Amino acid sequence: MSATSDSSSRESKHSNEGRSCSKARLWSRYTPGWVHIRAIPADAVSYVAVAFLLHRLPAAGAGAAGFAAGAGADGFGNESGAANESGTARPSDPAGQGVRQGRRRNPALRDGPFLVVTALCSVLGLQFAVLEVGVPLWIVQQADAPRITVSGGLIVNTLMVIALQVRATRGTEERTAAARACRRAGLVLAASCVVIALAHGLPGFLAAVVVLVGIALQSLAEVMGQAGGWALSYDLAGEGEHGAYQGVFNAGTAAALMAGPAVVSTAVIGFGLAGWAVLGAVLAAACLAMGPAVRWAGRRDARLRAA
Repeated sequence: MSATSDSSSRESKHSNEGRSCSKARLWSRYTPGWVHIRAIPADAVSYVAVAFLLHRLPAAGAGAAGFAAGAGADGFGNESGAANESGTARPSDPAGQGVRQGRRRNPALRDGPFLVVTALCSVLGLQFAVLEVGVPLWIVQQADAPRITVSGGLIVNTLMVIALQVRATRGTEERTAAARACRRAGLVLAASCVVIALAHGLPGFLAAVVVLVGIALQSLAEVMGQAGGWALSYDLAGEGEHGAYQGVFNAGTAAALMAGPAVVSTAVIGFGLAGWAVLGAVLAAACLAMGPAVRWAGRRDARLRAA
């Protein structure tokens, strides 16, 4: 469900790009330069203000702690322990300290396997910067493909996501299957980097075809990686702590979206074919590490279940 909603939001974003670009051109034309310069720090200050206000909000009090204590382990009077209905243990309380009155540390920050999976999914999230930044720059500066190939690539990506997003989520309910989906996604992403790099030096039409094939591989990897990553982000979360865990997971995704354009543009434009090769190797390494990270989570859950 999360992979579907994420892909749908990307489809909506692509459909509104034309109107957004028009508004941006009008804004740039009729707005004084000092407004642009001051808008960015003003926006940063607004985020700091919101963080301060959020920090000032009162934490859950004794009432919530008393309800949790009286309701039982699962909040409904049932002694569920560390295992869910499927028999898979989850780190509902990694520190074993229960619900406390007042502010407490985010439990996801103490969950080693979850943090590793979050970091690996963030590396796989570089795919968005590859598609939206790396490929257009490569087409314009290093390949002889027509510039309209950039638009064609976005169309290919949108159509493939629409067609495959639901099918890609099938079977990812099991964490081992979700890890396999992420592993396949990383390998396909690495292959797509090699294919796109091969467009360098080819004639215009042939270069466009090669780039579109690489984008098709990118799109296939996107639906697989998003399905597996979101499934793991929920499956590895502690019972009753999904909000805290999702906050950490989304922070990792946001970090990849923030750093991705700089990393990808430096790699593909600064180092050319070697940059694409390194980028593919990093993506492949991240996907291959997903399996051991999930197995680590399984061993940790087994220890919690035995305790």
